[in-house]
Amino acid sequence: MCDDLLAHHHRISSPSHIPLSNAPTWFTTQSTLDRSQNRTWLFLPPESLDQINIPKFLEINAKWSIYSFDKRVLRIFDKCDRADMTYEMRLATVVVGSNPPWLNALKVVEDGAWFRTQYPAKATLVAEEDVLSLIDPATGTRLGFVTFLGDSTRLLVSEIAVAENYHRSYREKEIEERLLATVVRIAGESGLKVWIMVGAEDTENLGVYFRMGFVINRTMWVMERNGVEEGAKKSSWELGNWEGGMMGWKEQWAAALDRIMAGET
Repeated sequence: MCDDLLAHHHRISSPSHIPLSNAPTWFTTQSTLDRSQNRTWLFLPPESLDQINIPKFLEINAKWSIYSFDKRVLRIFDKCDRADMTYEMRLATVVVGSNPPWLNALKVVEDGAWFRTQYPAKATLVAEEDVLSLIDPATGTRLGFVTFLGDSTRLLVSEIAVAENYHRSYREKEIEERLLATVVRIAGESGLKVWIMVGAEDTENLGVYFRMGFVINRTMWVMERNGVEEGAKKSSWELGNWEGGMMGWKEQWAAALDRIMAGET
C-alpha cells in the first residue's frame, strides 16, 4: 500500500504547510502570499470514516480534498465539486519490452535543477523526490519527465508528464513507458516495490501500466471542494492571522483539529 507516500508527496509539493501528526493524516498547505490557494487535505485509510467528524472537517477550509479507501465517503458527494475514482496500482511482474527505434537515441537524465526552475511553486518537492527527464541529446529538448519518492521498501511514481507537442500522439504512451520503465529498473536494482496512482477513467494509461505488469491493489475515491473564503465572516474554528508571525500556529491548529476529531461542536 502507498497511501502514506501519497500523503507525503502532497505535503512536500507546496512551499509550506501546516502539519498535524494525529491519525488519520490531515494537513493544510500554507501560502502566505495568497491565502486563497490554501487547501486542507485528509487521507482516510479503510474503515476510518467513523474516526472523524466529517461536517466539522468541511468547515476548516473552503478548499478541501479527501482521499479515501472507504467508499462510504461518497455520502458527501453533494458537497464536493469533483469526485474521481482512482486505482492504487503495484508492480506485480516486470515485463521487459523493447524500445521503438526512435527512442533509442534519447537519454534519461536526473533533472532536479531544471524542475526547480520550471516549477518554482513545487520546488520544495525536489528536496525529497527524484526527477528524471527524457532528453534528445542532439537538441537538448525534453520530451517528458517523471517524479518519484520512496522509503526503504517502496517507490511511488507521483507524476509522469509528456511535452505538450507529443500529447494525443502515439508517441505519448511510448515516452511514458520509457520513463516508467527506468523507474522500474531503478527500483529493481534496489529491491524496492513500485506503486502508482491512476484515474479509473484514464484507460490509455491503464493499458500502459497493465502491459508493464502492474495490477490494481485498491480503489480510492477522491473528493474535492474548490470553495472561496466568505469575506470577513469569522468561524469559531478559524485559527487567527496565519500571516502575522505564525506564533503558536501549530498548537492552535492541533487543538482545533483535536476538538473536531473528538466530535465537539
